[in-house]
Amino acid sequence: MRIAMFYYSETETNAHGKLDREIMRAIGQDHELTVFAMDFENPDPGRIRFVRIPRVRVPLCVLFVVFHVLAPLTYLAHRLRHRARFDVVHFHDVDLPFGDVAYVHFCNRAFLDRPDGIAPWTGLRPLARWIDHRLRALVEGVILRRVPRIVVPSQGLADELYRYCGAELEAKTTVIANFVPVASLARPADFDRARARLEQGWQADDLVAVFVALGHYERKGLPLLLEAFGRLDDPSLKLLIVGGTRAAAQPHLERAAALGLGDRVTMIETQADTRPYLWAADVFVLPSRYEAFPLVVYEAAAAGLPLLVTPVNGVADLVEDGVDGWMLELDPAAIATMLQICAQRRDELAAMGARAASRAAGFDEPSFGARWRRYYTSFDDVAVIERARERADMATTTGG
Repeated sequence: MRIAMFYYSETETNAHGKLDREIMRAIGQDHELTVFAMDFENPDPGRIRFVRIPRVRVPLCVLFVVFHVLAPLTYLAHRLRHRARFDVVHFHDVDLPFGDVAYVHFCNRAFLDRPDGIAPWTGLRPLARWIDHRLRALVEGVILRRVPRIVVPSQGLADELYRYCGAELEAKTTVIANFVPVASLARPADFDRARARLEQGWQADDLVAVFVALGHYERKGLPLLLEAFGRLDDPSLKLLIVGGTRAAAQPHLERAAALGLGDRVTMIETQADTRPYLWAADVFVLPSRYEAFPLVVYEAAAAGLPLLVTPVNGVADLVEDGVDGWMLELDPAAIATMLQICAQRRDELAAMGARAASRAAGFDEPSFGARWRRYYTSFDDVAVIERARERADMATTTGG
């Protein structure tokens, strides 16, 4: 089949880049792929064609609208110029007004319906994200009811889509859990953990909690985590924030300073390789308000860290409370209590981390790729291809 895949930006460091590359690797063995994106780091130029969508530097909430205009125009221009036809159009979330497969990682209506969702008056960045969620929520139901097939990474997200966008989505939705690069995340025997900790200014007896996020710090729970640390008068408790930009994190770093945390909090911007920071830490913490599938939690587990996480979508498949981690409440006092428990039970953390790694081992790349390959193979006998071909013929005939 000829598959057109649409993305805003498809790079190694963006949120879904590694997932999408594994999908391309898996289905590219059997199908012809063309990627339409504003930015694309092509992992296989010999087999994957890249068509650039014009890059426009605008806020995220405006980009959603702009992409809905530029992506279809770029697609149409490419088809007319090259007389190209595609059997399937694959896109993320509700980023495209047409297509055959929606790979959905978020339910905007469910997120906005939460009483603890982002408030639009808390600053320019949260306001822009709130507008983006609102715009997506407006079209979410329409696009997902129209698209023939939907893939989601967790059953919890699927249930949210059924509840908010229509029960009829269940018949066309498939759950394919995201993969974890299990083998590469295991801490190697020659990793000098003591040296890595000293380089960050940590002492041997410090308890280091690591928080990883590429942004969306409010939704990921960083303010709650800082408030929790502010309640703990223990200089041996340290927090490492990995990911995002210092500019985006600056309000939170200023809050940390105001709480008197000083050198107890370290921030490192987005890294191509976060593994050394996971290997150097003692526990992973993510008090997130909402996730579709918290990939970073699975990565932390595969790296051998016990988990302090909220019971968001996808967590129940991995975390057993008190066995390989603990479930958190969205409350600074409760989070502080759990951090104290970690400090008191420090000698148990390594064993908990080992159990977390064992459970994460079932979510590896080969399983993920095989499921996507089988998924696209199943298209050979369904009507979606015929509908796509009819749509392509009609568009060519009418010039649209």
